[in-house]
Amino acid sequence: MCTDAFAQQVIANGTVVTAGPSTTTAANGSSGIGLWALNNGEITSSAPITVTTSGSGGAHAAVAESDGSIDVFAGSTLTTTGASAFGAFASGGGTITLEDGTRIIARASALRSALGGTINATNVVASTTGSNTIGANADRGTIILQGGSITTSSGTLNHGLGVTTSGSIEATGVTVSASGEGISATSGGQATFTGGTITSAMTGANASLGSVIAISNASITATGANIAGVRSGNSTVTLSNSSVSTTSTATTGANAIGLLAENNGTLSATGSNVTTSGALSTGAQANTGGTVNLAGSAAARTRIMTQNVNTRGVVTTGGTINVSFTDVFTGSHAIVAENTGQIHFRDGTPTVNATGTNLVGLAVNQGGRIDSTGPLTVNMLAPASGGSAGRTAAYVHDGGQLALAPGAVFNITGGVGGAGITIDNSILEAPVDQLTINLNSSATTGSTGVISINAGQANISNLTVGGLSAGSGVYARGAGSQAVITGTSRFDISASSPNFYELTSTSFLPVGGIIATGFSTTGVTPSTAFHASDGATILALDR
Repeated sequence: MCTDAFAQQVIANGTVVTAGPSTTTAANGSSGIGLWALNNGEITSSAPITVTTSGSGGAHAAVAESDGSIDVFAGSTLTTTGASAFGAFASGGGTITLEDGTRIIARASALRSALGGTINATNVVASTTGSNTIGANADRGTIILQGGSITTSSGTLNHGLGVTTSGSIEATGVTVSASGEGISATSGGQATFTGGTITSAMTGANASLGSVIAISNASITATGANIAGVRSGNSTVTLSNSSVSTTSTATTGANAIGLLAENNGTLSATGSNVTTSGALSTGAQANTGGTVNLAGSAAARTRIMTQNVNTRGVVTTGGTINVSFTDVFTGSHAIVAENTGQIHFRDGTPTVNATGTNLVGLAVNQGGRIDSTGPLTVNMLAPASGGSAGRTAAYVHDGGQLALAPGAVFNITGGVGGAGITIDNSILEAPVDQLTINLNSSATTGSTGVISINAGQANISNLTVGGLSAGSGVYARGAGSQAVITGTSRFDISASSPNFYELTSTSFLPVGGIIATGFSTTGVTPSTAFHASDGATILALDR
């Protein structure tokens, strides 16, 4: 049967129907459905068609249910203007195929699958116009997208791709532009996103409540404040050969996080670039129970970059971060482990690079732990705009733990002053072996290699301290403070007036919207390889 041009509702109830060039309905509910295939019925089209519905409450443009199927010819247009009206809706085993270049403009979701329904879309251009809508929404159904674009209108709940309750979305080469989240997966939903781009005002990709998101060869840009580029909460997210950025204009971008894992969520990034530029933003963060894995290869390393002075590179507060084949670049503290959080440096010779004033390369505090199984390089750099001070390559504070594999290198370059490693009210249980500290800031102000203060206890073997600004090799101050230096060590002291920097705040993390990290400067006189004062002890042992 073939419908007439400009006909009303097209229904295939257990039959085969060929849709005419135009279908228009105005009724509400199911009476306003444009194309409706059910009970193994089939609706086909042999030329581009136009379907328009203006009713609300279920007046969808195309519905396939109860094993019905609809094939929409290439270049067709589906439009809904009524509330709660989808563009294409597949449910109960129904299947909808949207051929090349189909255009959908919907008041509610442009694409929705539920209860075993399937939608296959090739180079479809889909957009939504209503509030609280999702561009492509799979709820216990399946949506497969090849090319095309998904765009949602204004509203923080207007996600680009939404998948829930064991639903599935596969998107390849798709462009997503969302006023909400780019991908939202919850309650066991699964989403695969390959080779496309996501631009979102909220979190770029967000997995929660046992969901799975796999992203590869893609680009994600998230523009809002207090959001993440990619987040995993009690879920699993993988990111490979992709880029993630959180951006800022005016006040937006503040407190954004490039990669975030929390609440027993796992987020693994391989060979990817993560960039944040907003104030108080963080490159990668694991909150309590979360795990972030940063990895790559010699040919495709992962790169974490924060481009604002008030930022953090890699942070954990009670979670775990594993780092290999990764380089970190920040304008503030680079690596921070606090409140029992752990950061483990593994293969691939990771590097840590921090540029600016009053900042730390490796910051360990209040039970946090940083360790490594291979060589690690920390570079503390001065900004191109001028000198900087207050730079310490590693600061272990208030019960923090630091355990570095042999061969770590700390470089202080440019600016004024600087320090290699400070042990402040903490204990290095095992010796740090073969540590090299290169102090090359301004020669007019000396730098210090190893500092033990406030009952801190340093334990280092085969230590090398040198450089143009090396003014003090090892300094210990105060009763209970101790530095034990063993093995064969070398000190090349050539500068005068050395100093170091002591933390005056309780945390390396922002508090109340401000960076909150303060340092005081202490001079060390005279310049010497070993200097103990105020009841401190330095033991230099050849063993």
